[in-house]
Amino acid sequence: MSLPSRLFTAAVIGAIAVVPAGAQFRRGILAESIEVMLFPAVPPALLLPAGKFLVDVKNQSTGPARLLSRLDDSITTQMAENDSRLQVAEGKPEIQVVATLTEWTLARRRGTRYVSETRQIGTKQVTDSKGNKKTEPIYEYGRNKPTVIDEGAAAVRLEVRRGTQVLADETARFTYRDDRLVEEGPRSATEVEDTMLDRAAQRAAGLVTPAREPVRVLL
Repeated sequence: MSLPSRLFTAAVIGAIAVVPAGAQFRRGILAESIEVMLFPAVPPALLLPAGKFLVDVKNQSTGPARLLSRLDDSITTQMAENDSRLQVAEGKPEIQVVATLTEWTLARRRGTRYVSETRQIGTKQVTDSKGNKKTEPIYEYGRNKPTVIDEGAAAVRLEVRRGTQVLADETARFTYRDDRLVEEGPRSATEVEDTMLDRAAQRAAGLVTPAREPVRVLL
């Protein structure tokens, strides 16, 4: 069994061990669901040698220029955190990293989602077996509710050089989708952008440094 598989298995076993006491087993499946975040190891396409590096970000996408400085900071921070052998250069770097934003799309639209919930929507007159009339509530057990859906994608091409030697030329891509009920309130545009930039930076840095990518799992 590979290291990522062992980490995943251990995390799942640990998550099951902390399932709320109120959860009941029905036919082998939990009656209540619980959401956990796992961080499996992702091997890089190429592990960079130790040294001082500097990131230079370029834009070849339709995304606004204001994204570049945030993407620069995110990739630089992520690479340094992933590999302690790498240091951010203050002067001339030993390793040059050119990160090019080649794709950026983000759109918001309206949608609907079925929500299971119990609510009283009225009453009705009924007659019991003895002929007595009484009023009983009418319940609705689910309905479609309006949602706000944010969808987007970001791609970053990472070119790494040491002098004239090309160490890596890889592309990382991240797709984003968030579906929230209108009554809950959608995320702000800044929050969505930050999430997309951070995840795209994580994947780009993970091309050349050891990384862990968050995965949300429903048990």
